[in-house]
Amino acid sequence: AKTIQKVANSKVDDLEAKVSALGTSSTPLMTEAAKSELVASGHLVKALRAISRHAMRRALGKEAMFDELRGDEPSLSQARFVSFVAGLPELARAAAEDGPQPTEAQLRVAYASLDTVGGGQVAAPQLLELLRDRRFAVAPAPGASLSAAREGDGLVRLLAPGELLEALEAAPPDGTAGGVRLRVRAEKDNAVGFVTLSSSSGEALVELYSPLAACLQMVGAAMEAVAEAIKDTMGFIIEKQAELKAERGSGALGEGGGDLAK
Repeated sequence: AKTIQKVANSKVDDLEAKVSALGTSSTPLMTEAAKSELVASGHLVKALRAISRHAMRRALGKEAMFDELRGDEPSLSQARFVSFVAGLPELARAAAEDGPQPTEAQLRVAYASLDTVGGGQVAAPQLLELLRDRRFAVAPAPGASLSAAREGDGLVRLLAPGELLEALEAAPPDGTAGGVRLRVRAEKDNAVGFVTLSSSSGEALVELYSPLAACLQMVGAAMEAVAEAIKDTMGFIIEKQAELKAERGSGALGEGGGDLAK
């Protein structure tokens, strides 16, 4: 009974660790300030994707894109950012993929999260860093991995759920069928390889990154882990409790079985 109790305690400890992990991953959703920051980052991501698509359509490099964006101003002001982005046809076209397009008020909120200094002006380096095409491995995604340049050349390594990636080439058009691969660099160790964006059945393996999307994915994965740990722990306790009662009735071992449920 003591051995069984030890195993049960270990399972409970594992459950508590998973509950703690859920709390950690949920932190950005718990306070009003954090939620506001996530919402602002979501508006900014939509704006940046529209800018990137505009640059791709016009075959503009990042620096040239920033020059067009700021117009005659030495740096990018809020008024110029809002008016330029609101007028991009790419913003409206992306609604099917990214959700409703931001209003001008929401674009002002997006600019505020971009203007980290708070001076009302954004310089080129600030924006160019954010124009990178970033993705993240969906959690859970057992099929998400980095592979070599050619099919059959082997595995570079598996991707961890939520792992951040930077695309090193132009992404395929929206709505491309599953099986399409994209060359990326993993941010945590600079490993370079190819990822398959979705499985043959259409299940997403890698998605466009936004702080909110990544947070929700990690919270969902943590909730699934907690649910599985609860099921495993309770199943073990109920099974062993029944076994002990059947073997020893109400004797010492049977009493030990009762302790498992405490």
